Amino acid sequence: MRTTALIFLLQGLGLISGAAAAMPPPAPFIYTPDRIEQARANAAKYAWAETLVEDMMRLADEAAAQPAERLRAWFTATTPNDQTSCPRCGEYWLNYVWSWQPAEPDRLTCNYCELVVDADTFPANGVIRRTTPQGEVVPHPIYRDEAGKTYPIWQTIGYHKAAHAYTWIEALGVAYALTGEDRYATAATQLLRRLAEVYPGYILHDNFRFDVYPWGWAGKLTGWHLKDAQIFMQLGTAWDVIRPSGAVSAADREFIEENLFRRGGEMLTAVRPLQGISNDVTYRFGAVALIGRLLQDEDILAWVLEGDESYDRVLDHLFFKDGAWHERSLSYHGMMTRSVWMAPYYLNGYAGTGAAEPSARFGPVNLLDHPKMGPIHEIAFQMRFPDGNLPPTNDGRLGSRPSKQGVEALYVMTGAEKWLAYTQAAYEGRLLAEGDLFSLFNRPPDVNQRLSAVTFDTSVPLVSADYTGMGLFMLRRGSGENRTVFTMHHHKFANSHTHYDALSTIVWAQGREMLSDLGYAVFGVRERTTWYNASLSHNTLTVDTHNQRAPNGVANYIYHGDFISACEGESWDSYRFICEPFARQIALIDGPSGRPYAVDIFRGGGGSVHDWALHGEGPTFEVEGVELADAAAFPGKDYAYEEVSDIRVGPIDGPSTVRWSWPDGATLAAHLADQGESQLFTTRSPGRRLVDQVGRKISSAFVRRTGDDLRSQFIAAFDPNAGEPQVKSVEIVEVSPEDHWALVFKVELVGGFTDYVLASYIDVAPQGEVFTTGDLSIPWESRFGVVRVKEGVIIRAEWVDAPMEGLAHDI
Repeated sequence: MRTTALIFLLQGLGLISGAAAAMPPPAPFIYTPDRIEQARANAAKYAWAETLVEDMMRLADEAAAQPAERLRAWFTATTPNDQTSCPRCGEYWLNYVWSWQPAEPDRLTCNYCELVVDADTFPANGVIRRTTPQGEVVPHPIYRDEAGKTYPIWQTIGYHKAAHAYTWIEALGVAYALTGEDRYATAATQLLRRLAEVYPGYILHDNFRFDVYPWGWAGKLTGWHLKDAQIFMQLGTAWDVIRPSGAVSAADREFIEENLFRRGGEMLTAVRPLQGISNDVTYRFGAVALIGRLLQDEDILAWVLEGDESYDRVLDHLFFKDGAWHERSLSYHGMMTRSVWMAPYYLNGYAGTGAAEPSARFGPVNLLDHPKMGPIHEIAFQMRFPDGNLPPTNDGRLGSRPSKQGVEALYVMTGAEKWLAYTQAAYEGRLLAEGDLFSLFNRPPDVNQRLSAVTFDTSVPLVSADYTGMGLFMLRRGSGENRTVFTMHHHKFANSHTHYDALSTIVWAQGREMLSDLGYAVFGVRERTTWYNASLSHNTLTVDTHNQRAPNGVANYIYHGDFISACEGESWDSYRFICEPFARQIALIDGPSGRPYAVDIFRGGGGSVHDWALHGEGPTFEVEGVELADAAAFPGKDYAYEEVSDIRVGPIDGPSTVRWSWPDGATLAAHLADQGESQLFTTRSPGRRLVDQVGRKISSAFVRRTGDDLRSQFIAAFDPNAGEPQVKSVEIVEVSPEDHWALVFKVELVGGFTDYVLASYIDVAPQGEVFTTGDLSIPWESRFGVVRVKEGVIIRAEWVDAPMEGLAHDI
């Protein structure tokens, strides 16, 4: 008897229910038999995989040993929410305030003041009433202090308990995949059933309003649907493998899929992909692709695959042609490379709803063939400092590195040698010793043999480049311990993750950032708006003590030669109608021994106050050539001027030097050229770069010029060294008053060498200009060049030979 006829016969006899009569669930598409065998082989071969499996099995056994009612208690009936600041120290909830331990699931401890919060110390003395999507008003117990401020402590405890239960479900899925034991499927189903019971009634809230707020940020399991999407991918991966188990009843399967996954899919697709903030969209695409395939619902999949905001079109919209993320922050670019592969992975091999033939609606799905997919994953590797870190410009973080997950996923799906090489680079050569859950099931167990055949070069670049989408010049010179990088940020302002700091620089040398860009440590601190986003906190020029307005950076040229690397950028809108030009030229120059030093020329015309900033990381700070005295303030109108302390000031009456030093002997000397009528301010400035660096300070130097309709050229030579300086002194020897702003900058080096740096804002070569000093004549050949002299004889010279009409930003 055919299976379908048998089902109808049994249903007609009342021996099976209508729900059970439905088609059986399809075979798993995530933990497939082949991937399960790979996981077993990896666990048998590699210590990291064995340890990971042991950890997963320990969690799974812990969950499977719990009585059903105890499992149910991990998901609360009131909406989980992590928006509780500390009632004692007031630290903002978004700044990683609370620690939570599963052994004491009903208490929290503040990471800042160690306050213990539980029902005894902060009793529920009030309620807030919130309306569910079904229109039911539900009271949520809260603690209210004497000032009337509310703290949803029990919802935050519920948030942490739920997060632990999600890891249980994930581990139970792994354990069931590897063992086939029904007890793991049973425990996972009990947890998912309970979550499916309460999930429909959870309120929709966002990160700042624990209330009904239906827009493109809000979630239900959390206050951000990015995190909800991550959780649904955890849950969906486990559900995909356990739902065919005989331990899962048809009734439970139907209830979980309708009340959890379908309702979750509705929440994630309730707003368009591009509605709200952008850095959540690839996570949502991943979760919706997984849910749509789990439910075999092509109307849900259409949110990913059809329309003006489909996956392909969103990638076109949010990434530049070179692969850079539109927010121009490498930390947020990392969020994308950790997630942009997810939808292609979950839909890889999708052929339609239960049919062997390709979907008539979508055809064979292949999201990997997008032309930006490769550049998106490669660009971060190209932008590394020699130590592997990424430049922390805009809302970047110190220590960010190219993500591992994206390149490994591309290798898994394509088998291309290039992506295996990048995966090994992302793991910093430890691919055989490290991995995650994706690696366990997807990495080929013979990857050790495959690595031995890789020839693709993933080393940190040696050649200077302009990363146009990111808006960042990176000049590179030197080798070994003398590798040096000088960056300049010529970006265009994009949004709240982009700082007002056009033409800011970083000097990386001696194995570290020496002149730094702070990036940002955490989102919710006051100093983020008063200092970290301010122009004054970056190595750039602040005019009239106001932040730059929306920068409109332009990359004029970049050149990498035998002797020098140089670039020029300007920003038309940083101080529109006030300061023109607003332009900077920077260069790395090989010293006589080959070790690079840097030259920096910043031009600003207009305004009445010019503050040129240098922020160094070295703990020891010294000033030479300027007599400093204590000052009550660093006067300025922007909030940032109130953030500095230990202020000292003195007139610059000749060449001067500011110097940052490190305990290991590394030093950065900034030799400042005297352009007349300048003051040097030194301060201790906010320097927090990581979460745990609360209160950290750094030493800053500001060269200030004041006057009417100022014409300033801030010029310096930076000499990074490990105790063997090569720059002795600097001097401006000629300045043109004309519109081309031409100047000659003299750098005296050790060993009797002198470098003449000839630079103009507009090309002066057609004017037949010649610089003459003593018996030496140097004709201008382009708008930037370096001529090295010893004993009155030119021994080396190089001029920028590159297009100078402006390099288009990548769009």
